[in-house]
Amino acid sequence: MVPNNQLKPDHAYGGELGLSINFNDSVLLDLSTYYTHLDNAMTRDAFNINGVTEINYDGVSSAVQAVQNNAQANIYGFEAGLKAQLTKDLQLTSLFSLTKGRHELSNHLFAIEANGSPYAPAWMTFNIRAQYQFSNTLSFVSALENISNEGYRPFASGISAPGTHLIFAITYKN
Repeated sequence: MVPNNQLKPDHAYGGELGLSINFNDSVLLDLSTYYTHLDNAMTRDAFNINGVTEINYDGVSSAVQAVQNNAQANIYGFEAGLKAQLTKDLQLTSLFSLTKGRHELSNHLFAIEANGSPYAPAWMTFNIRAQYQFSNTLSFVSALENISNEGYRPFASGISAPGTHLIFAITYKN
């Protein structure tokens, strides 16, 4: 990987449409869908420096690669959330999210199919979260995310997401 001084900012254009339905203040259903178009998307791909496509680094010949603006991406998805007040002190909250993405004009994604075509593998994570409200001003949240320790990269980021992780938070609102 070498720096690319001709790299331009990518631009995202998106929209979201949502619907929230409240059933007698005991059940709240939230639905939404979204779409984002990414122009000048950045991907890692073959590169050359003054016409040179290979470099010798530490005795090993390697192909020159750099992050480049050579792609467009479309990311879209759907979310559904449910919040139910089961008792005065117990609330159930659930969220489902589905995200899809399409990358165009790029030769370098995450993996290569048997026929040589690039693709981004699908992934799914399972998370659990709990919150306890001590008072109107103090609450405690804990979460266990990516329970199955799935290895994945959020679409078009090129950055690996964390494995199984535990979150603790205390919130104080005055």
